[in-house]
Amino acid sequence: MCQTCELQLTIPGFNLPAVVPTEPDPVECDGCGELNRPASLRETPENDNLCDDCFSRDWCECDVCGDVTAVDDSCSSEDGSGPYCESCYDSRYCRCDSCHCEVSTDDVRNDGRRNYCDDCYWDVYTTCDNCGDEINRDDAVCADYGCYCESCAPREDYDGDISAASFRFLPDDTCRKTGSLRTFGVELETAECDGYMGLDGETHFDSKDDGSINGKEFVSRVLRGDRGLDAIADFCAHARHWDVDSKCGYHLHVGCQDLTDDELKSVCAAYALTARVWQSFVARSRRSNSYCGDLEWDVDELRSVRDFADWTDSQERYQWLNVSAYNEHKTLEVRLHTGTLNSDKVCNWVVAHVKFVDYCAKLPYWKVRSLFEGKTKEEIFDLLAVIWNDSELTDFYAARAAKHGTEYRAALATS
Repeated sequence: MCQTCELQLTIPGFNLPAVVPTEPDPVECDGCGELNRPASLRETPENDNLCDDCFSRDWCECDVCGDVTAVDDSCSSEDGSGPYCESCYDSRYCRCDSCHCEVSTDDVRNDGRRNYCDDCYWDVYTTCDNCGDEINRDDAVCADYGCYCESCAPREDYDGDISAASFRFLPDDTCRKTGSLRTFGVELETAECDGYMGLDGETHFDSKDDGSINGKEFVSRVLRGDRGLDAIADFCAHARHWDVDSKCGYHLHVGCQDLTDDELKSVCAAYALTARVWQSFVARSRRSNSYCGDLEWDVDELRSVRDFADWTDSQERYQWLNVSAYNEHKTLEVRLHTGTLNSDKVCNWVVAHVKFVDYCAKLPYWKVRSLFEGKTKEEIFDLLAVIWNDSELTDFYAARAAKHGTEYRAALATS
């Protein structure tokens, strides 16, 4: 039938011309340029419209929250489930810190500092033969007649000739892991936190509302040293069944109440000159988040600052390094990290920054510029490795950068 005849068809019962639907004009795929029906194209977070082939090459949808995430930033579990966005993966899986196998968060054994699969946990821990409490094997008093915690261990005059002298009690100011006694605090945002009220008085964290997220924001008290890391690990163990999503962030406050204006300028200049490397440790989507934007000042502006507090009072809060926090808290707030309840990620971020602030605060402004200015990202990463002086921390962030698209040589710091 010709087109004219089709247009003259009538709708039965009304004797009106029939309307022949017309197809919308095809649209080019922003990836390959091929023409497609508009309804068949899929939009990405970067506002590109892609055909199915181009979309599936670079993007995927998280199986849990449905958020579109870059394939390079996505995760799949070893049992084949997924893909997941990083936040959803971290809320469901972690790595055993001993054998590095993947463990469901429902099955992981956490001692407050480390995650273990069941087999590795019992390689490290045992139970007291008297009270049944679980104890680290290094802290246990063992002999032919049993294995005991400190409280249950027989006294030295016991017939079995036991000595209970090998216990490790660390003072409050121990900083073997942090390498610094600088104070710090963390703010962890959540998407879901059922049962959070049950933590009242149980951890070093308090909850508060935040209109930008679906859950609560959990704010630590002022922490310091390895005891502070223990407090974070303890909270994360309590919170392991909660969720975070792409709206959530992790904000770190580094205490600077002891620093002079010149020392603060040195630290801020160091952050400005190393920004590209810190950003390489987080997902691309976080780097463009409006709540942790690029710095609105540079090292040249910083050089002319005469009163640091007055200068920070004029700065906007939503920069990845929030210097305006100094006036209220005497801290610098690092807002760059993605939301997480993974204690390793939270604690390693703390250690990386308190060591960095300690080191840079000791350098004059001109020395900071000489050290970092004009360096490649690889050269700056190697400088951070020297500052951290921690091969495990260096390898951790080399792996994080590789995951998010930047390859660094895994520079090993001296022990």
